[in-house]
Amino acid sequence: MGLACGVLLSASSAFATPTFSIAQNVKSAFLDTSNLAISESNYSINFSQDAADPALFFNNLGISYGGGWDPNINLSLDLVNGLGFSLGTSLSGAQNIDFSNIVRHNGQVTGGVAPGTYDFTIDFYGGSSNVSNNVLANVYIQLEVVQSLDFIATATSTPTTIMQGGSAQVDVDLLNNSLRDLHTSSWGYLGGGMINGSNALSGSFNGDWFGDVIGSGNSQVDNHTVWTASGTQALGVYSSDLAIIGGYHPGDQHWMRTSITTIEVTPVPEPASIAVLGLGLAAVLRRKRK
Repeated sequence: MGLACGVLLSASSAFATPTFSIAQNVKSAFLDTSNLAISESNYSINFSQDAADPALFFNNLGISYGGGWDPNINLSLDLVNGLGFSLGTSLSGAQNIDFSNIVRHNGQVTGGVAPGTYDFTIDFYGGSSNVSNNVLANVYIQLEVVQSLDFIATATSTPTTIMQGGSAQVDVDLLNNSLRDLHTSSWGYLGGGMINGSNALSGSFNGDWFGDVIGSGNSQVDNHTVWTASGTQALGVYSSDLAIIGGYHPGDQHWMRTSITTIEVTPVPEPASIAVLGLGLAAVLRRKRK
């Protein structure tokens, strides 16, 4: 299920070398997305050809749905951002192009769609001119509709209180409560990430949530973000809006929201206060010596 290649179907032997492939042809989508900050099922396809190949025109794209497809599953083709060039464009010479997120399913699956795996193909049309309509490739893809993504993501800050100019490390413990593997692909935060009203701490990602597999009933703990207060940071308690990105298939892009963790920013003590504190410590030490 993790790897499949699109088959090149061409009406002319002149286009025998160019290939279309997809690294992750199965993604998941959910009937219940209430525990997700963002739910996306995006597919990317790679196109390559050799320097000696003749110019190839991409003139059209489409989606063909397999048997049993439910029309309430909404897919969209992103021809502007996903394709990266206008239809009717000629590609010549050596090419290695990723059509990133060219097909998308966003949000909750609605309309009474039954859980299960649904098949479709992305169809590429073109040929030797900008009016050719040969089938260049039919790339086979699947979307698995599942009830929900079952997890618990707990965020913890160390320390929970920092002074202006200080930093705190936030880690995440991701527990897989489902009966199948959970795949992570990245991590992120929403809005300002760690905010207090219109104020936000500065975040710097660390850790590694790329391409991990968490078995059923298991958990993974790793760094998420280092949060830093500026020297003039507004005082108060800052709350997180963090997520681990993943799902039931490699490359899934569902934002699994973590629990809220807080960091309190306090003022740096004034020099006079530090001096008074120092005198107090000195007095204690003198008494202990006596």
